[in-house]
Amino acid sequence: MRTSGVLMHISSLPSPYGIGTMGKEARKFADFLKTEHSEIKMAYQITKEHVEEFIQYKKADCTTETLNTYRSNLKALGDNLNAVYKINVDFSIEKVTGCNGTKDIRTTPMDASDLVLLQHSYRKGTTGYNALLLAEIGGLRASEITKLKCSDIEITNKVGIIHIVDSKGKRNRDILINNKNDIRKLTDMMSCCSSGNERFVKCNTKSLHTNISRHMKQIGIRDKYSNQNFHSIRKMWSQKIYD
Repeated sequence: MRTSGVLMHISSLPSPYGIGTMGKEARKFADFLKTEHSEIKMAYQITKEHVEEFIQYKKADCTTETLNTYRSNLKALGDNLNAVYKINVDFSIEKVTGCNGTKDIRTTPMDASDLVLLQHSYRKGTTGYNALLLAEIGGLRASEITKLKCSDIEITNKVGIIHIVDSKGKRNRDILINNKNDIRKLTDMMSCCSSGNERFVKCNTKSLHTNISRHMKQIGIRDKYSNQNFHSIRKMWSQKIYD
């Protein structure tokens, strides 16, 4: 049990405003920890896994330059923790590409065998399981999956229709499902809904990305797809349709 020492405030995260101020970098990291890791109460409880998760969390909406700023600041946070608590943490993170990065990352389709492994890392009916199922069957974006309600899926005469409302560009679209096995999976998923307004995935888009990314790391495939989980699954889906 720790009996003495100095408890560092989250503002110890370096920023352009200087250590000891609550700059935007510290606020973003604090907000992430509050949402995704509420069990963390003190700075010395932060691990490299939390730092890696945060970088992946910000990857979808940050430029490479901004991500590199976060990487540098978080590494300095680790150095400060080591100096104050006499511990040995290393928050060095490999360089990552942001949303303005190279195109080839997002165009890598996920292997079917990797998707099966990823699906098996979840229990049936859980948030991640349902999200992967919808991405596989209809090629849905993560933002579409988190808004999809039971009433948005219609199955009649052995044909399924997924109604996507207010998607990218504020457009609506319908996805036709003809595969018998896919329709069975959708029917099973819909049978668990208590009402038409119930969402299949009860979290926001960023939390979903973080959750899937965590499972991809656990089964050893995250680096293979540079954490572009849903982009890779959608590419796999579109390739299957094309073939």
